[in-house]
Amino acid sequence: MDAAASEALIGHIRAQHRASFLPTDRRIVVEHYRDVMNQTHMVIHNFFGRSVNRAWLLALQRQFELLMPYRLYGNAKDNGIEIVLPEWDASWLRILSQVSTSNVETLLSEAVTGSPLLAVAFRKIAETSLLLARSFTRTPMWQKRLRSEELLRKALPFGAQFPYLGEAMREALHEYLSYGELRRMLEAVEEGRLEIVVRETPYPSPLASQFMADYVNMRIYEGDGLDESTRRQILQINQALARDLFGGEKAGQAVSEEALTQMQASLSPQAREPQGPADLVALLKTRGDLTAGELVKAAGERSLAWLGGLEERGAVAALSVPDAEEPRYIAADEAELYANFPDDPAAVLFILGRYADHRMSFTEADLVERYPQLDLVHAADAVRLLLDRQLIQRAPHASGEDERLWTSAQVAAKLVRWSVRQARAQAEPADAIRWCSQIALLQHALPGSQLQGGEGLLAAIGKLQGIFLPLSHWETLILPARVQGYRKEDLDLLCATGEVLWIGRREEEEREGKIAFFLADDKALYEPYVEAALRKEARSRHPRLARLVREGGASFLTKLSRETDTRPSELLPALIDLAWEGLVSNDQFAPLRLHADPAGARRHAQGKTGSGLGRWYAVSSLLDAGGHDDNGEAVRTSGQSGEPDEQSPALAWTKHLLDTYGMVNRELVAKVSPYPWDVLQGVLRQLEDWGLVTRGAFIRGLDALQFATPAFRDAVKRPAGRDEGQLAVLSAADPANPFGLIADWPAGSKGVSFARKPGNFLLLDGDKWLYWIENNGKRVFSLSPEAEDLKGRGRTERLQAAFQTIIRRQKLVKLKLDAWNGKAAAETEAGRALLSEGAERQMRSLVLWLKT
Repeated sequence: MDAAASEALIGHIRAQHRASFLPTDRRIVVEHYRDVMNQTHMVIHNFFGRSVNRAWLLALQRQFELLMPYRLYGNAKDNGIEIVLPEWDASWLRILSQVSTSNVETLLSEAVTGSPLLAVAFRKIAETSLLLARSFTRTPMWQKRLRSEELLRKALPFGAQFPYLGEAMREALHEYLSYGELRRMLEAVEEGRLEIVVRETPYPSPLASQFMADYVNMRIYEGDGLDESTRRQILQINQALARDLFGGEKAGQAVSEEALTQMQASLSPQAREPQGPADLVALLKTRGDLTAGELVKAAGERSLAWLGGLEERGAVAALSVPDAEEPRYIAADEAELYANFPDDPAAVLFILGRYADHRMSFTEADLVERYPQLDLVHAADAVRLLLDRQLIQRAPHASGEDERLWTSAQVAAKLVRWSVRQARAQAEPADAIRWCSQIALLQHALPGSQLQGGEGLLAAIGKLQGIFLPLSHWETLILPARVQGYRKEDLDLLCATGEVLWIGRREEEEREGKIAFFLADDKALYEPYVEAALRKEARSRHPRLARLVREGGASFLTKLSRETDTRPSELLPALIDLAWEGLVSNDQFAPLRLHADPAGARRHAQGKTGSGLGRWYAVSSLLDAGGHDDNGEAVRTSGQSGEPDEQSPALAWTKHLLDTYGMVNRELVAKVSPYPWDVLQGVLRQLEDWGLVTRGAFIRGLDALQFATPAFRDAVKRPAGRDEGQLAVLSAADPANPFGLIADWPAGSKGVSFARKPGNFLLLDGDKWLYWIENNGKRVFSLSPEAEDLKGRGRTERLQAAFQTIIRRQKLVKLKLDAWNGKAAAETEAGRALLSEGAERQMRSLVLWLKT
C-alpha cells in the first residue's frame, strides 16, 4: 500500500470514529439515522461477508414481517446490512436480539420460500435433471425460467413427495447462504463474546454512506416510491367493483368467442394422437383416468391392443370406480394416489387439478358425475381446497359472480391471454389530432358538448379533478371553454356549499402557483394529496401556523389573526404560502382569485373589513372528512370507513384518467397522476384480464404501451362530429390539448413556433386541425389545405366567430392580426376575406374589434 492509499484509509477510519463506532472482530455497530424523506435507515456494520449478512438479513426481514404488514427494503453487503423503515420505534432494535440460535433456522426456512434464492436453486436442480429441456436442441434461458416457475408452482402442494423441493431448500440455506457461520455468530452474541453497540447519528457515517448510494439507485431505477403497504392498500380492487365503475353490463367481456373456440380445439383428445404404447402411457399421465371408450376416441382402435400389453407389463392398471359401467385405466405408479382419493388432500389436489387442466370449465355436479366417490358436499370442499391452492379460479366466461363455474388457472390464463392478443390486434392507430378532438369532447370543450349553469360547472370540474393548472388559467381559459356563460359566482357557491374543494401546489422554480379542483364526494382521488400533506407539515415555511390550523379546525382569518397576534394583512400571505405547499385550503375560491389580482385585492381591502373571505382548514383534515359543517367541524360525505369503494384509490384514478383522456400511457400518468406508472400499470393489466380495458397502439406516434376502454378504441377510429356553426377554440395550455405534453407537435410546419402558452390557440373543425394562432391572434398559420380556402359558405364567419371567442376569453378590446402564414395579413386572400366581413386595415395588419 502506497502512502496516498494509507493516508486515505487512515482518514476514512478517523472519519468513521468521529461519526460513530468502528466495527471490529468483537464488536457489531448498529447505526440508525433519518433521511430527508423522514425514513429511518438502520445499518448493521460488521465484516462477516455477504453470504452471512444475506442470511441474517432474510431472518431479520422475516421477523419484521411478523410485526408489520409489509416487507422492508434490505441490502446485504460484505461489510454489513441496511434496513430502511418508513416508521421508527426505538423498541424495534430489540428485533436484533429476537433472531437467535433457537429460531434462526425456522425464520430462514420461512424467508427463503419467498426469496429468489429458492427459485434459483430449484431451477438449477431441475435443469441438471433434464426436466426443463424437451428435446436435444438448445432451450432459451427465459423458457427454462418459465418452465421452472411452473414446475415449482405445481410441486409446492406435494413438497413432501417431491425430493427436488427439499434439496432446493437445503442448497439455498447451506450453499447460497452461510447458515452455519450465522449460527456461530449468534452464539457468540448470546455468550457475550461479541458485543452489539447502538448509535444514533444525525447523518450517515462514512461506512453507512456506501449503503445510501445503493438505496438511492434502487429508488431511481425501481419506481417512484410507494412502500409495499401503500401498494397493497391501493391495489385492493375486485372484479365486481371494477365492472360497476366501468359500466356494469356494458363493459367488455374478458374472453372472446374466438378464444373459447381455440381453447376447445386445443383441449380436444384428437389434438395430440398417440403413436405407440409409450405415447399411450404419457397420455394417461397427462390426462388422468380414462375409460376404454375414451382411449379409443383419443388414439383409435389400436389403443386397445396397446392397452393389453401395457397391463401385462405393469405400466398401466385398471381402476374400479363405484357405480361406473366400465373400469378406467391409469398409470400404474399412480395407483396409491387413486386408492387414497378422496380422503387424502394431496390426492384430491393431484387428481382434480389434472381433471381441471383438461376441461374448459366444470361445476361441483360435474365432479360428482366424474368421480362418484364424491358427493356435492365433498365436491364443494374439494373446490375450496383447489381455490386455496390457486389451482382453479372462477371461469372468466362465467355469466356472473354468483355462477359456480370453475376453470383451471392454467386454462383461464390462456383464455385471457388469447383474448387480449385478439383485442390488441383489432387496434389500429389514429392520428394524435383525432385523439385531441376526442379529449375535448370528453372534457366538454367542443362546441355542442359545452355545459351550462352550476350543475354544468360541477360536471366540468369532475372531468378535470386532480389536474394542477396555473391559477390564472382556470377562470380565463379552462372553465369558460367548457361552461357557456361561465360565472365566478357559480364556482364560489360550489366551494362554499362543500361540493367542490381545491388544493394548491407550487414548485420552487415556478413563479405562479397551480390549483387542482376535486369533488368532495370523490375522496379516493384527493386522498393521495391529503396523505402527502401529512408528511410535509414538518418541512413547511410556517410550521406553527400549519399546526394551529390543523388543530383548530376550519377558522376565519380574523380568528387566526387573534390566535397568532398577527395582523390579517400580514397573516394572509403566510396562509397563501401554506396553500401553495398543499397544507391548507379554503372553503371559498375568492382568496386565491384576489391573490392573483393584486388590484382587486386592494379594492377589496378598501371596501370591506371583517373576518375575510372563507374559512381556512388543514388539507389533512380531509382524510376522514368530505368537508366542513357550519360550525367548522369535519363531516363525512363519501360513505363509511372500510367500505369497499374506499379501498381502491388506484382504481379510481385509473377510471378517472380513462374518463378524462380516453387513453392512458406512461407519459400521461407521469404528468397527471399522483401514483407512479408501475402502480397504475398493475391495475390496468388486471382490468385488461377482466376485459374492461384493451392494450394497443391506439394513437400514432405515442408510447406503444397504451391502455384504453373498448368504447374509446372504437370511438377514436370514427371521425368526430362537426358543428357547422362554429370552430372549436382550444387554448394551447388547455389540458384537452395533448400536444407538447404527451404527444409531439406536428412536424413540417414552416415558421410555426408551437408552445403551450396561454396566448396560443388551436382552431379545430371536428377532428381536423385548421389553424394555429399565436400571441392572441398576431400570427395565424393554416395547418390544413381546406383552411386556405375561405370562399366556402360561412367559413369566414366561423373564423370571425373564433376570433371573437379569443377576444372575450383573453379580456381584450381588439385583436390585431399581423401575419397569415408568414405574410402580411392585409395582403393575403384570407385577409381580404376578413376585410369583407368587417375587419379593419391598419397598415399591413388587420384589426378585429370586440362585438357586443
